[in-house]
Amino acid sequence: MDFRIADTFTASLVKLNSDEQKLVKQITFDAQVNPANPGLKFHKLDKGRNKNFWSLRVDGGIRSIVHRMPGSILFCYTDHHDKAYAWAEKRKLETHPQTGADRRSYSASADLPGLGRIRILKALQTSLKAEIDKDAWESLNSAIFRPFDRPKSGRIAVKVINHLGDEVMKVYRIG
Repeated sequence: MDFRIADTFTASLVKLNSDEQKLVKQITFDAQVNPANPGLKFHKLDKGRNKNFWSLRVDGGIRSIVHRMPGSILFCYTDHHDKAYAWAEKRKLETHPQTGADRRSYSASADLPGLGRIRILKALQTSLKAEIDKDAWESLNSAIFRPFDRPKSGRIAVKVINHLGDEVMKVYRIG
């Protein structure tokens, strides 16, 4: 099972009080260890724009919104029941029109052990429906600058993802 946590999940988690955060972290850990655990209470969301969004009951009032696909689970958001459901109803994970990748990010941290990097590589290959050269992939675990041809659009997008999964993207016009 491929397990991911989105930046929207971590951003929503820090808004909860410390006791609620502990409960969410425990349930998230339990889901990572055994997503088929009968003690986990998943509920498929019918009103949302995305058919793969599920609610995971944390306690009586807290829910985590997850995106479930065969072989993967992405923790997207967590909040009090009504706010979590409202968030999910307005959201949709989409596929990039050119690359075919889900509009969620993958990062290859040099801090991950080899097996973790291999799992990320496999997930990326599956999402992109492409083979990726393993040596090239390993070279991305660095801060080396690589030259590239100027794009016809005159713009580039730079996305940085840290070891916690926090991400930021900015589009630059180049001349």
